Amino acid sequence: MMKTAFIIAEYNPFHNGHRHHLEQTRRLTGADCVAAVMSGNYVQRGEAAVGEKLLRAQTAVRGGADLVLELPVKYAVSNAGRFAAGAVAVALACGAEGYLSFGASATLAELKALAAFLCDPALEAEARDLCRDRGKTYPAAVDALLRQKGMAGEADLLKDANNVLAVEYLKRLPEDGPLRPFAVERPLRRGHDAPAPDGDMASASFLRGLLYEENALAGGLPPRLADYMPRQTFCLLEEALREGRFPLDRRLFSVAAFSRLLTVSAAEFAALDNVNQGLENKLAQAVRDSACMEEVAAAVKSKRFTLARLRQILLAATLCVTKEDASSAPSYLRVLAFNDRGREALARMRETATLPVVTNLSDAVKQPSCARDAALEYQADKLFDACLPRPRGGNRPFQAHPVYVTS
Repeated sequence: MMKTAFIIAEYNPFHNGHRHHLEQTRRLTGADCVAAVMSGNYVQRGEAAVGEKLLRAQTAVRGGADLVLELPVKYAVSNAGRFAAGAVAVALACGAEGYLSFGASATLAELKALAAFLCDPALEAEARDLCRDRGKTYPAAVDALLRQKGMAGEADLLKDANNVLAVEYLKRLPEDGPLRPFAVERPLRRGHDAPAPDGDMASASFLRGLLYEENALAGGLPPRLADYMPRQTFCLLEEALREGRFPLDRRLFSVAAFSRLLTVSAAEFAALDNVNQGLENKLAQAVRDSACMEEVAAAVKSKRFTLARLRQILLAATLCVTKEDASSAPSYLRVLAFNDRGREALARMRETATLPVVTNLSDAVKQPSCARDAALEYQADKLFDACLPRPRGGNRPFQAHPVYVTS
């Protein structure tokens, strides 16, 4: 049987570190197909992506992936646990055998031990009590408990965002399931959001910073980007820039998103994931008192409610993603890009998948079981398209087809 290695990613934007991960995964696992489960037009930082999903999926296939499937928006804008649960569910629903590969700065044995420890219901209850009684965030409560139990080394591992996600993936992978975990050491030694490059490696955060510097795009893409991403990626982004498809206009998106927040009631905030303990009232008041999303987040930020968590909540409110949505299972598998090997994998997947395989939203919206998720994606994609340098109207989210990348 064909072996498939899945990678959960955002590629925001695709860079040399991502290519390294794809190459190492293929070489070390011997997989016949490397498939990415990629966030669509919105990412887990609580932001819109720097580029549209079909463009980013195309850069991923040009950079070494064979197939890119979309991580539904209801998971992509959620916390690490929801993000991981949704992505693992998508990978498992393909019905393939193989691997789940992820980047980490720890060994697989260390991560497995930590995942097993954190799955203990008693520990989770202790952490929830700390959150309630001392106003800590859940990650801060887990850190405190690990250190109390003499596990400072394990607590330090969770300071790396990639390790956090790796542990969340491991918590959700069936022990004897069809996908085995596989950890690839990250080549960028300075961390997940490193402020400076390391040789020809730079974080996606650093590269986004280059793109959004004042006047950075006056004469095309900043030349320095080419030092940290594959040449084909740079050329694809340059072409998209000329055509007005890249990058997202962040200021326009901020205005559009805040306009949506002005219509959200406290009751609607209460229906979102991670909103509790009266946060819905604080959010509704902050929206009335503020002039932009960043002001809302800053007004509500506290020990208990971090900026990262608030950005996720505000983006979920903007996109109408409720707690019920975030906690529900995926309803379909959407293909974003593929090459010849990916096409072979797709042919097998159509026989083995436990969910419908769709190539555009018009396929999904016609099926009652898929209609809610398809509607969420449609609305989210319409907002994104309206905030590109050359805004696109019409029914494009329903009409967009996967990108076939020829060799």
